[in-house]
Amino acid sequence: MNVNDPLFTDLALKVIAGRGSEAERSELAARVAGHPELEAELESLRADAAFAREVLPLLGDEQVKAGELPGYARVR
Repeated sequence: MNVNDPLFTDLALKVIAGRGSEAERSELAARVAGHPELEAELESLRADAAFAREVLPLLGDEQVKAGELPGYARVR
């Protein structure tokens, strides 16, 4: 299994989100064991998720409002 395998990504994201079943957690652990590149990718995904959990609440519910279209774009 490599880091670009959709099954690895699916399992990793489910487990990181806390939505993976016991079977999925076990399968991920078995697939990652002994594969340093997968272990590194899993840790990177965990770090990214932790960062998102920390930063997203700071952004609040504010929506980005687009400015008015420039004149050249309105002509099109």
